[in-house]
Amino acid sequence: MTKELLDKGGAVNLITRPRRFGKTLALSMLRAFFEKDTDLQGNVTDNRHFFTGKKIMEAGENYTGHMGQYPVISLSLKSAKQPNFEMAYGQLVEEILREFERHEYVLIGDKLSERAIETYRKIIAGKAGGNLGI
Repeated sequence: MTKELLDKGGAVNLITRPRRFGKTLALSMLRAFFEKDTDLQGNVTDNRHFFTGKKIMEAGENYTGHMGQYPVISLSLKSAKQPNFEMAYGQLVEEILREFERHEYVLIGDKLSERAIETYRKIIAGKAGGNLGI
């Protein structure tokens, strides 16, 4: 699945599977492959050991060069199963906030503009509002 995603190179990819057919496992595997993962001290961790002996490791540098290179945003709609819209919306906002906090390391360095950094900080502080000015 990883190789096919890289080969197709789509801006957006829809991955469908029947119920109870390993969607969560597949997405966790993709996250482990692509994500630039850090430990609690901010050190980058290496997930290559998860893929030892797998075909993707034999596919060459064009594929393995993507390992651990990206912030992966992973959202589940399971938390949105709530009795009303307001509670579901609140749960989704919390899940998005956790993803922003998990990737706070992107603020270090010079990859983001000052405006993007300011917006990122507003989101983490819960002060972004509906119009982010993007």
